[in-house]
Amino acid sequence: MSDKESDTMEIEVAMPAKAAKPKDKFKSFRVKVITDDKGQEVERKVELHTPKLLGWLRDHVNLEDIYDDVPLVTIDELFNSLDHIKHRARRTDNENLVKELVGFIESENKNILSQIGNMLDKGVISFALCRALFVEGTEIEIHGEHLAGGKVVGAEFQMTFFGPQLTITYQYITSTGRSLQMARKQVKISGFRGVREISKMPIRPMTPA
Repeated sequence: MSDKESDTMEIEVAMPAKAAKPKDKFKSFRVKVITDDKGQEVERKVELHTPKLLGWLRDHVNLEDIYDDVPLVTIDELFNSLDHIKHRARRTDNENLVKELVGFIESENKNILSQIGNMLDKGVISFALCRALFVEGTEIEIHGEHLAGGKVVGAEFQMTFFGPQLTITYQYITSTGRSLQMARKQVKISGFRGVREISKMPIRPMTPA
């Protein structure tokens, strides 16, 4: 191989790494580009370096990676927690604190958010996106032998021996015979192909009376 060919190869490898540097700068977090040994971008992660935002996230979001000394969290993980972050921010009057982070996550996932909006307009949802129906605080109705209901505490995708499923944890009021108290249960939605009508799902958001 000639020196000229070798020089050309070095240029081709170096250029993608340079192009992968993030252009956007944020006050409350940093965006870090993870590259492979050839300088190609593999993924981007959010570095949570400001104490106030990090402290709030640790208090309100269930993500293991945010407990590192200088957390690096994938954009996918943050997107999966987006509705929870927005809900808790409203409840704790901290929408301004998370506004920049929420805006970034939404901009990085605008195609998915648009797809969810288009499905909801038609009253349908796919399995991959159905967690959007069951954000924390959503009142749900469960249709089985008896109609039941409650308020969503959390929802998580899981892979089981029988395939993927969405596990929804909800709380409800029960009676001991002497007093009323809050209790929790879980229900599961098994994976399905295509889309389903939301109004015909056995577990669905409660419709207004």
